[in-house]
Amino acid sequence: MFILSLTRVVASLSRVLEAAFNALEGLNKQAFLTELGTRLHKGLINHWQKFTFNASGGLRLKRDITEYGEFVHSFNAPSVDEKFEQLGIMANVFIVAPESLSTLFEGTPSIRGDAQRFIQLRDDYRSAKLASRLSSLWSS
Repeated sequence: MFILSLTRVVASLSRVLEAAFNALEGLNKQAFLTELGTRLHKGLINHWQKFTFNASGGLRLKRDITEYGEFVHSFNAPSVDEKFEQLGIMANVFIVAPESLSTLFEGTPSIRGDAQRFIQLRDDYRSAKLASRLSSLWSS
C-alpha cells in the first residue's frame, strides 16, 4: 500500500491555495477554502482507513495530523480547524493502552462513532478484543 506523503500533499495544496488567494475574493474564497479543507479531511480519513496502526505508527499519524492542521489553519476556516483538531484527538486511539480507550472521549462524545472506526484500525483490535470491550462500556 501507498501512504500519502505529507510533504507532497502540502506542496500540491499550497499551489492550489496560492491560486485561490490570487483568483478569489470574499465569500467565494472562504467557501472554496472551506470546501478544500473539508475534502482534504475526508480524503485523508478514507486513505488512512486502508491501513492498520501500531503505537509508533499512531504517533507518526498524530504528528502528520498536527502538521496538516497547521497547514489548513492558513485557510482561516474555523470548521476545518475543528475537523483537524478532532482528528488529532482521534489519533490518540493508536497511542493509548486498550484499557484506556473507553475514557479517551469522555469530553467529546460527539466523535465516538468516528473514533470507533479508528479503533478498528489498531493492529491489536482483534487480539485485545476491543470490539466487545468497547461495546459494553459505550452502550451504557
